[in-house]
Amino acid sequence: MQNIVDRIRNLIDDNLKSLLVPDSYIYNGIDNTFTLTRNNPVESTIKVYKGGTLLTSGYTFDETTNKVTILLLELETGEELESGDSILIYYSCYEKYSDTELEGFIGAALIYLSVGKYGNFIIGSADLIFPTPSIKEENLIAMIVSIIIKPPISSIRTPELTINFPERLSKDEKISRLIDNFTKCLGSFRFHRLTDLDDMGDIF
Repeated sequence: MQNIVDRIRNLIDDNLKSLLVPDSYIYNGIDNTFTLTRNNPVESTIKVYKGGTLLTSGYTFDETTNKVTILLLELETGEELESGDSILIYYSCYEKYSDTELEGFIGAALIYLSVGKYGNFIIGSADLIFPTPSIKEENLIAMIVSIIIKPPISSIRTPELTINFPERLSKDEKISRLIDNFTKCLGSFRFHRLTDLDDMGDIF
């Protein structure tokens, strides 16, 4: 799934941006949660400084609320959060969409593939797609999502094919044409019919 998300970001120019100036706060002695000023931060890039000292533990991030919570007392180090402490939070973020939002668009793209009679794909546990799409099929899914997100798109170019869309075509018509051209170009047709959920093993 992450490979497809990365491809989508390349297609829609949603690249990772690093903040040059960190979010800055002063702990008021009451609320130890700090709302980040930018949406779609990448958790692995978050760095929290308390009074100029980098915290290597003692804080959590909630993607749903976009908040960092600093523990009042870090048991491992004995560090306490005290009223008046200055807090600086550095992080990188995507300007347009979170991974969760793009995963939702991927689910929509899989429906288009099924309706277009290319093949049936299912998102199972751990965000795994079954059956596993090939690299070219991952590109196809990413291209479908790019059309869903940016319907005015006039053309698509990949190593596999180039498609120019007339302005009059609707979003659905562009996606249908993309799937048809992709199938003809590769001479492939996939249709996975699930007759027994037991065949899916550990996917769910």
